[in-house]
Formats: sequence, C-alpha cells, structure tokens
Amino acid sequence: MSRILVALTAIAIAVFFQVEASDYPRVAARLPTLISYVMIGLSLLAIVQQLVAWRTAPEGSNCYAIVVPEWGRVLNGAIFIALTAFYALAITSIGYLIATPAFLLASFLIFRASKVWIVLLTSAGVTFAIWVIFVNFLRLPIPLLPGA
Repeated sequence: MSRILVALTAIAIAVFFQVEASDYPRVAARLPTLISYVMIGLSLLAIVQQLVAWRTAPEGSNCYAIVVPEWGRVLNGAIFIALTAFYALAITSIGYLIATPAFLLASFLIFRASKVWIVLLTSAGVTFAIWVIFVNFLRLPIPLLPGA
C-alpha cells in the first residue's frame, strides 16, 4: 500500500510541475513538462506493478499491510528535503554558482555517496551542465552570484 501512496504523491508533484510550467515561456516549459510526463508514467507503472504483486500473492498473505519504515531512512529523507528547501531559498540570496555546488557537496558528503574526489568532480560537472542548459540554452534569468 505504501508504494501506491508514494506513486500517487509523485503524480501530484508532477501535476504541480505542469501547472507551474504553464506560466513559463514555451521553450522553458518543455523540460518540466517532459519530466512530469515521465514521472506520471513511471508512477502509473509502479501502481500497476503493485496491483499485479497483490494479485499474484499467496492466499492468506498480509500483502496489503503498510510496512513500518526504517527510521534511519526516514531521517535521511527528512534531511534531504531540508537541504533541498535550503537550496531553493539560497539560490535567490547567494546565487546559483554558490548554492548549487554547496547543495551537491553537502548532499553527497552527508550521505557518503562516493569518494571525495568523485563528489567534487560530479558537483562541478552537474553545476556546469545545469548552467549550460538553463542559462545559455534556455536563457532563463537565474541569479548566478550574490546581488545579481
């Protein structure tokens, strides 16, 4: 049951993306719209997968129960949500070129994603790629540095 709840939440977030993207310029709205379609599609597949698993479950199994979560994972999710919210607020005050690498580095290092040199390389590469896409290609007015 919890997988279906997560999938329904993802669908709600995807619909929110589409509503928000409707105010963007046409070219800028393409990526959020595409992402939301992919999210909806994958969420629907997750729902179908869970329904099939329930249908094929042995007789008498408690397959409809909501499993008690591992609290360590819940804490990790809460930390990541807090980091993401801080990042969204930080972009407007300290700028994209400072907030994005700081967010990526903090996320990777807190969750021990990989070796430090891989974390540094990935953070720099992702920051550069997003900058190229949103600033150079889509020409979105993103504050790059503080006071910009």
